[in-house]
Amino acid sequence: MKNFSNSATIYLSRLNGDDRLSGYAPIANGFGDGPIQSFQRLLEMVRSMRLCNVLNPVTVKIMDDVYLSDTVLLDETCNDICFEAFDDKTIRIIGGKRITGFSKDRLNGVECLSVFLPDVKNGNWTFTDLYVNGKRATISRYPRNSFLKAETTEYPNPNGEFIPSKWFIAEKNSIETVDDIEHATVSFCHYFIDEHSPIESYDAETRKITLQYLPCMTMATNYDSVNPSTFFYYLENVRKGFLEKGDWYLDIKNGKLYYLPLDGQNAENIEVFAPTVKQLFSIVGNEQHKARNIRFRNLSFTCSKGEYIGKNENTDDQAYASDQQSWVFAFGAVSFENAANCSIRHCKFYALGLHAIELKTGCTAIRIENNEIHDIGGGGIKVLGAPYGAPETQNSQYNVFNCNAIHDCGQRYYAACGILLAHTSHNEISDNTIFNINYTGISVGWVWGYGESSTYANIIRRNHVHHIGMGPLSDMGAIYLLGKQDGTIVEGNIVHDVESKHGGTYGLYADEGTSFAVFESNIVYNTMLASIHVHLGHQTVVQNNVFAFGKQNIVNVSIYENHSMAIFERNVFVADREKIYGNSYKHNLYPNPSFFSDDNLIIGLSAQPVFAKIGEEARPVYFEQWTSVYGLDKNSKVVVTQQDLHEYFENIPSLIAKIGIEKTVALVFEQLKKQ
Repeated sequence: MKNFSNSATIYLSRLNGDDRLSGYAPIANGFGDGPIQSFQRLLEMVRSMRLCNVLNPVTVKIMDDVYLSDTVLLDETCNDICFEAFDDKTIRIIGGKRITGFSKDRLNGVECLSVFLPDVKNGNWTFTDLYVNGKRATISRYPRNSFLKAETTEYPNPNGEFIPSKWFIAEKNSIETVDDIEHATVSFCHYFIDEHSPIESYDAETRKITLQYLPCMTMATNYDSVNPSTFFYYLENVRKGFLEKGDWYLDIKNGKLYYLPLDGQNAENIEVFAPTVKQLFSIVGNEQHKARNIRFRNLSFTCSKGEYIGKNENTDDQAYASDQQSWVFAFGAVSFENAANCSIRHCKFYALGLHAIELKTGCTAIRIENNEIHDIGGGGIKVLGAPYGAPETQNSQYNVFNCNAIHDCGQRYYAACGILLAHTSHNEISDNTIFNINYTGISVGWVWGYGESSTYANIIRRNHVHHIGMGPLSDMGAIYLLGKQDGTIVEGNIVHDVESKHGGTYGLYADEGTSFAVFESNIVYNTMLASIHVHLGHQTVVQNNVFAFGKQNIVNVSIYENHSMAIFERNVFVADREKIYGNSYKHNLYPNPSFFSDDNLIIGLSAQPVFAKIGEEARPVYFEQWTSVYGLDKNSKVVVTQQDLHEYFENIPSLIAKIGIEKTVALVFEQLKKQ
C-alpha cells in the first residue's frame, strides 16, 4: 500500500474517490489504494505529514470537476503543494451548485424555463449571479436599454462630489408598474464609479426609495445639464425586466428561478450554476510564517458569488454601495495573504462574481503567468498591500504578472480594472493582453498628491492594452499611475482605442502627484481626449514614444505648478486636427507651461499642427511662436508636406533604431499611410 513515504502525489476525485482510501493511486486497487474524494480529507493528510516533519513537496492531481460548498483555506501548515489537472484533462473548480429540473413555463407572456428552488423559498439561499453553459447570464433589468430618473434626491443640488443621498423620489410614472421592487437592486454609474444597493424600503404612495447602502458620491437631479454627477439609475432582478433571450430572474418570494434560453438552448442541454461561495481558494499565512510554495496549474476556476458591500477606507461606520474607486477592497476568487513563492500558471478564470485573483498584504514573489481571465464580474488581478509606514512584514512586493490574457472584465462592477496595484512595490506587469475593460486597463498607485507612498519601482512593460472604457464611466486611462512613483517605468506598451462617457480619457494617465516615473518607447493612438495626460506631477520623463490621434490633444498637462512637472523629449507626435499640447480644464494654461519639451518629431497630417490655444478666445499657436515665445521644442522638427511625409516614411528603419520600439512602430505608421 502506498503512503507519504513512497509517493509525493495525491489523487482527488469527486466521482470515484473515497476518503477511506490512501489517496496515493488514481484507481482503487482493492488493497486500500485509490483516490480520496474531498478537500477536507486532503488537507488533513497534508497537515498530518507536516506535523510528522514530512516536508517534501506534494502534487495533488485533480481528476474531475470539483464543486465547492465552502472556501478551501490553505495556511502555513499546508506549504509546498501543487494543484493540477490530472492527465491534461479540463478540470473545473466550481464554487456553486448545478441547478437541474428545468421545465417549460411562461413569464411576461414569453415562453421560458423555470425551476422551483426550496432553499430560496425558505430563505436559506439566494444569489445575484447565474452562469449558463460557462457564461454569465443577464440578470433581468428595467428599463432594458435606457435609464430612470429621480424627481429629487436627499441632496439634489449638492456643492461637491462627495455628498451622497440615502434616498430618492422616483420620477412619476416610472416604477409604479414594478410589482416586486422590494427584492430589486438599484444600480447607477457616475464619475469614475458604479454603485449598487438593495432597496431598504419603498413607499408606493410617495415613490420614495431608501437604499440599504449609502452611495459614495453625489446624485444630482439637474437633468437639463448632464454632467458626471447626474443620477440615472436602473433596477435589477425585477420581473418586468425579464424580456430577452439570455435573461434570468429569481422570484425570491416564491422560490422560483426563470431563464429565457438562447437560440438552440433547452432544458436538456443547458448546464446552469448558481454560486454558493465568494472565494474558491484562500491562501493565508501570517506575518511570521508565510504560506509558501502553493501552486496552481492547468485548472479552470469558475462560478463564485458577486454580492459585495462597499467600503470607504476613511469611514468604517457605513455600508457603502461602492468602494471609493476601482472596487479596490473587494475580494478575489483566489486570494493570497501573507504568502510567498506561490504561483498560478496556465489556468483559466471565467464566469466569476468579483475579482479573479487577489493579493493582499504580506505577499512576496507571487507569479501569475500565462492565464486567461475573462467574463469576470469585477477585475482581473488586484493587489492591495500595506500603506506607507506599515511594518515591513506587511509589504507586498516582487510579484510578477506576465503573459496573461485579461478581457471582458467589469461585467457587473464596471469600475474594476484589468490589473490594479495599490500600496505595493517592485512588481512586474509584462507582456499581458488587456482589452474590453469598462474602466482602466492597468492602474498603479493609491496615494493622491505628493504624500509618501508604498507604491513605487514597478515595471509596466510590453503590454497590449486596447478597447478600454467603452462608455459607462469617466476619468480613466489604459495605463494609469497615481502618486509618487520613483523607479516606476512604463515602457514598450501598445495602447489604443480608449473611450469614456464624459471625459478624462487618456492612453497614458499620470494622475495627481505622479512623480519620478518614466514613460518610454510606448505607442499610443486613438484615444478620446489625449494620448498622455499629466495632472499634478513632478519630474516625470516622457521619451521615445509614438503618440497619434489623441482626438483633442496629443499631450494634456492639467494645471500650472511652480516646478517642472514633466520632460517630453524624442517623441513622435502625429496629429490630424488635434492640438499638440492642451489642457482639459481651461484654455489659458499657457503662456506659463510647467513642463519642458524638445527634440520631438511633430507630424501634421491635415495641416500645419496647432501647438496650443491661448486665452478664453482660444487663439492658435503654431510652431514658430511656440519656440520663440515659449522656448519649447526649439530642436524639434515639424513635418507637414506630402513630400516630407514620403521622405519620412522611407526612413522608418532609422526611426525604429532611434527610438528602440522595433517592429511594433511600423504597425502605427502603416495605419498613418492610409489616413
